[in-house]
Amino acid sequence: MEKDKRNGTIELLRFLFCMAVLFFHISKDIYGEDWRPAEWGWGGGGGGVLRYGALGVEFFFITSGYFMANSVSKLQSDPQSLVKETWTYAWKKLKPILPYHVIFNLTAFFIGIVRGHTFEEHINRLSCLFFLPAVGFNDLQWMLGAEWYVGCMLFGMLIIYPFLRRWTDQFIGYFAPVLTIILYGYMSYNCEAVMGSNRLIQTFGTLMLGITVFSLSQYIGCLFDRINSGWLRRILRIYPLLVITFFLAYMNTSIDTNVQAFLVLLLASGLVFSFGKQGLLSRSGVFDKKVVYWLGKMSLPIYMVQNITRTFVQVLFKNQTAVTMYILESAMTIVCGILGYYLLDALRVLKRKAKHDIVQ
Repeated sequence: MEKDKRNGTIELLRFLFCMAVLFFHISKDIYGEDWRPAEWGWGGGGGGVLRYGALGVEFFFITSGYFMANSVSKLQSDPQSLVKETWTYAWKKLKPILPYHVIFNLTAFFIGIVRGHTFEEHINRLSCLFFLPAVGFNDLQWMLGAEWYVGCMLFGMLIIYPFLRRWTDQFIGYFAPVLTIILYGYMSYNCEAVMGSNRLIQTFGTLMLGITVFSLSQYIGCLFDRINSGWLRRILRIYPLLVITFFLAYMNTSIDTNVQAFLVLLLASGLVFSFGKQGLLSRSGVFDKKVVYWLGKMSLPIYMVQNITRTFVQVLFKNQTAVTMYILESAMTIVCGILGYYLLDALRVLKRKAKHDIVQ
């Protein structure tokens, strides 16, 4: 049997950062916009956890950029039709997301009808079905607020892919690293936080960062084999674990947000070793397990359904304690995400079976 080629470390991080985003939103639901970490956090005072958990989205952008560069780098021949190939790649990325997108957005739309939204609001909300709030339609108001990442990612890829495909070596080795530094420098200088910057600039910057991570992982992989110093190799192997742990810890602080751009770059430097499997945990394969791959799969439906489940709990259990709300919102989101995954999986099996019966 062929060994699963997925990177267990990346799959686990996919789930952890999905949870970070979820708990950030739950904390905001309960304590409002301007809250501080709970008393066990470094910031002290207040309530809630993972004040900067929204930065988990940066990991998803980085992985998207990495896999886009990885996919293009494997193509040997010149594109026959760059336009067609770009749309084909975008469809490939959209296809696994689309069922959740349609079902959850339609659910949110009908909930809006029940809650008495105006006709104008209904018309504007339909733009979400086409990811149009990513480029300014409906005043950036998504029916599924967490879905902004998906829409921005798709539009970003549509713009970046043809240039990446046409000038692969130049783009991966030069343009992406330079543009990464420029765009993150802009966010650091002009914006209070990475998550408070212009979302399209954030999208392009982090996709470029993902492409840069791919470029560096290829270079580090070759360089690592030539390192003779045992202590240096050990430091480099443990480096990604330290960086990722530090980044996750930062999410639960009240440290000034002007450090965020640098910290995302620091996270990316650790991911270079994780993607390249030079890191201690990724190299050992300790997370290359079916249960970890399963957690990685569940991260998408959990991420996509959270706005519906969180709103449902807030309406039905609004007078409960903060701890109860945390438990209810997180549990309902996780359960509904898992159920959504298996429901769609069952529908896909039935569709394949129906096609097979027709052919026979």
